[in-house]
Amino acid sequence: MGRRYNCRQAGLIILLSSLAIAPVLSASPAVPASSAAPATYECPGEYDKKIYTDKPCEGGQEIEIPANNTYKPEAVPPSRSRAVDAASRRPYRKFWITSPKANQVIKVANWRVKVSYKLRPGLQKGDYVVFKLDGKKRKAGKNSTLQKVYRGAHKLTASVRNSQGVILKKAKSVSFFVQSASDNAPPLVYQDSNNDGMDDVSGESIPPGAFVDSDNDGLDDSTGMSLPKNKLPRAPSVPRAPRAPRGY
Repeated sequence: MGRRYNCRQAGLIILLSSLAIAPVLSASPAVPASSAAPATYECPGEYDKKIYTDKPCEGGQEIEIPANNTYKPEAVPPSRSRAVDAASRRPYRKFWITSPKANQVIKVANWRVKVSYKLRPGLQKGDYVVFKLDGKKRKAGKNSTLQKVYRGAHKLTASVRNSQGVILKKAKSVSFFVQSASDNAPPLVYQDSNNDGMDDVSGESIPPGAFVDSDNDGLDDSTGMSLPKNKLPRAPSVPRAPRAPRGY
């Protein structure tokens, strides 16, 4: 009797045999199937265990090893619902920010600013709106509140994007100003012609985030945005000396 194998060893032999003959079968399709692999026999072993071997045995029988199962997936046609959605999509014609208004001065108690927009046609399936405050993304819905919008000048932009993040439409940016609700005075605009952080008129230190218009052109020096008309009082000009009468 030939060598005996337990179930695990016999399974390993079968697997190795199938791997060994696979290239031969693919390269030589004319070889008969009976010669592609050696016969396998199921033989009785000790304690009623079955032993698998490539040699005939007493009380054993030849068994047929089934061929490896193969599966070829069918081509999936494009989703009809997606094709219908793409065909029914309409381009966005108009998109604008409705709040805050351009150059609006907003007094807040908790540094929160409400934002809103209008879109024509309305927001379509899979699309969403992204707000950017001073260049940083802020997630917000159609009527939402932005958190931590502190005192000073700010610039708000908005864009409509699809599910892949591609920008479909942009709204015109809006510049606005935030002031604490506890401030009774109008927003102050400082001048700093020496660029030393000190106001030219009062000589006081300019606070962070304050509006600065050093050349008095109505634009903030750092952002270039239009400033509120309320400005710090300027020092009175020195009166000129009277001109001497002619003939003297």
